[in-house]
Amino acid sequence: MEPEEVKSLMEGSQTEDEWNANCTRVKELCDGYPSFWFKEIVQSGLAKRVSARWAGDAQIHIQIVTTK
Repeated sequence: MEPEEVKSLMEGSQTEDEWNANCTRVKELCDGYPSFWFKEIVQSGLAKRVSARWAGDAQIHIQIVTTK
């Protein structure tokens, strides 16, 4: 995928689930995140701007799940 295609796809995300599905699609089509991902999606502010639609953010969150 070209950078403009990826940006357009991610910009169209309306929910967190849609964003995650689009991330999966990009990773599948590009054999992982493309080399331009950090610059075009993270540094540009696109992730932050789009995630605000569902009161999210562009930060990495670590969740610990414990099992008994």
